Amino acid sequence: MRALIRFVLVACVLGGLRPASAGAQAPSPSRCAADSAYHPFDFWVGAWVVEDSAGHFLGKDEVAPIAEGCAFMETWHDVANWEGRSLFYYTLGDRRWRQVWVTPQANAPSGYIEKRRIGTLPNGAVRFQGEFQGATGIVLNRTTLTPLPDRRVRQVIELSRDGGTTWLRAFDAFYRPATGSGPGSR
Repeated sequence: MRALIRFVLVACVLGGLRPASAGAQAPSPSRCAADSAYHPFDFWVGAWVVEDSAGHFLGKDEVAPIAEGCAFMETWHDVANWEGRSLFYYTLGDRRWRQVWVTPQANAPSGYIEKRRIGTLPNGAVRFQGEFQGATGIVLNRTTLTPLPDRRVRQVIELSRDGGTTWLRAFDAFYRPATGSGPGSR
């Protein structure tokens, strides 16, 4: 519950909710847009149709910058219109991106997960990892987002029940731009 409250507070702050100011000063331009640390997801910004490797429709996804580009919000709807949302934000203290994934089943295993960016791969992919309490213990959850040359993005989610010794692929999908959208439409 404490983590969910923290998510809501972070979302409010990053969403632009702030105390009213006494003056009618124009807001200063965001420094995030000029800082390369805030651009690792430019390839993933846009509206997407999500399919498996055989071209079967899995859902739709939208990734949009919020708070003047200082964070990103992902909104996922699967084929049954089940929704999940992620807030991606950058922490200055450890210079690392973090993700909070929340679904309407936040009180069930994997319905709520906090992840942190653990690396960038040579092909431009970004990788996040977190954990959740499964039925038989802690489950590691690793997500890799890879930009592809044909403007698609591949997302692979893997799970490990043995502390990372072995990984099971739980989700493997290709994101193609929805009409009029796509990578870098930031």
